[in-house]
Amino acid sequence: MGLVPSGAASSRVMASPELLWPVPKHWTMEDAATVPLPYALAFYCLAIKVRMLSKYSILVHGGTGALGQAVISIALAHGLQVFATVSDIRKKHFLMKLFPELREDHIGNSRDASFKDMVHTRTKGLGVTYVINCIKSDLRDISISCVAPSGALI
Repeated sequence: MGLVPSGAASSRVMASPELLWPVPKHWTMEDAATVPLPYALAFYCLAIKVRMLSKYSILVHGGTGALGQAVISIALAHGLQVFATVSDIRKKHFLMKLFPELREDHIGNSRDASFKDMVHTRTKGLGVTYVINCIKSDLRDISISCVAPSGALI
């Protein structure tokens, strides 16, 4: 599995060896085809675009999506304080099972503005360093209000 700069839908591609990885034995071909892109994008956002540090915090909207899972995985591995939003209780339970180190009181509802109170309460009013945002409408403005003064909306 891997990444290519263009032509990925072709029957033949030229890939750089540094962008190829072995497929774990327990993965399906669907896993191998879908995992690299969200992880590459998450790594770009966290390590290259904003230079994450373990003292930082992050709010990830859409935590159960491919990008959300990748961001949460990388952020937790680097010691960030992670908050996430999901659209229903089933997805909250899925996220807690997938990431046992993610605190239940750090998972909020993406369908209303209650995630703002969660973030501000848990950060003692400081907000988070980064917000990975995929929310549209009025909730986008609420997401912006969750960003700490020196933080960024991605």
